[in-house]
Amino acid sequence: MDVTMAFPRRPQARESRFVLLVVVSLLLIQWIARGLGEEHRLMNGVGPSDLPLNSANVHAEYDMNKMTAQVMRDSLKRQIKQARDFEEVGNVEKALLVYRGIISRSSLTPSDDDVIRSLTADVCHQTGGILFQQGKFRDSIKLWELALHQYDQHPAAHINLAVVYGNISMIRYPDMRDVPDLESAKWHLDKAMRSRDITPPLMQKARALRKGLDQVFESGVQKLLPVPYLTRRIIF
Repeated sequence: MDVTMAFPRRPQARESRFVLLVVVSLLLIQWIARGLGEEHRLMNGVGPSDLPLNSANVHAEYDMNKMTAQVMRDSLKRQIKQARDFEEVGNVEKALLVYRGIISRSSLTPSDDDVIRSLTADVCHQTGGILFQQGKFRDSIKLWELALHQYDQHPAAHINLAVVYGNISMIRYPDMRDVPDLESAKWHLDKAMRSRDITPPLMQKARALRKGLDQVFESGVQKLLPVPYLTRRIIF
């Protein structure tokens, strides 16, 4: 089915234009406020270095930045909900359109906001899981690594990479050795278990995987697992 015919306009396009308009408007107001404040200070003989750090101007700028971040957070949450609604009705391709749009915009305009980075990491992680089910293993690995670049405390992304690296030869990753990368798998599991965001079910899964890795290290036999088994162990 041609997605463009079924969906002549991208589901997130209107949302994106609205958010862009709001952000540009807020930045314009902020720029005008700065200009008026500077003009007022010069007229009254007050130079920029004489302005106290806790002035009303600084507070206004902080409030403006906070408002802009909140608008972007709310927009991102709505887009994620839209994509998950598509997934729930089995329309994976439209969900991927939304997810990829979010990832693309995050690479063009990186955010310093912790909430936005965490949400974007969730999107990268979820998209990687979908692509893994479709057999696109290389893309999955890149997306899980991107999730950790956005937010290095993401426990599920660490666990997924541990599962894949622990069985890398089954993935047929051309530029890697044809043996499991057990050291990397162990490293990711340790990072997952130390994450401040790990939940009890994820901790239980990570510990079970780590126990299996320890047994492999002790036996010296690197037993590989089939891809369907790996797919069942992937978290998303």
